[in-house]
Amino acid sequence: MKFLNIFRRKKSDDRYQGRGPGDYAPLAFRLKELLIAANKWGKKNKYPIYDDYPQYKEIQEIGKKLHNMGGLKLMRKVYYTVEGHIPYPGMSTFWWDRIGNWQA
Repeated sequence: MKFLNIFRRKKSDDRYQGRGPGDYAPLAFRLKELLIAANKWGKKNKYPIYDDYPQYKEIQEIGKKLHNMGGLKLMRKVYYTVEGHIPYPGMSTFWWDRIGNWQA
């Protein structure tokens, strides 16, 4: 599957940009970066409630954009792909709660 390969490429590689439903690859890259940063920040700050994280608002915006581009199906696709590439899987489920039909 091409989507899974986007994480093996450098961000500057535009091979996946402009393709697929609404060009979601850049959003997936950014989500991955934010979740990694959130994990580091959370560890440093004893894992507070998710909406206290500095990355929370941008992660919410990415979820909203993905929902507008492809609904729950695209949100799930991105979520499960990104989950496999972050150090603390499961962390992001609550961050998208109540975006479209997403439920934590």
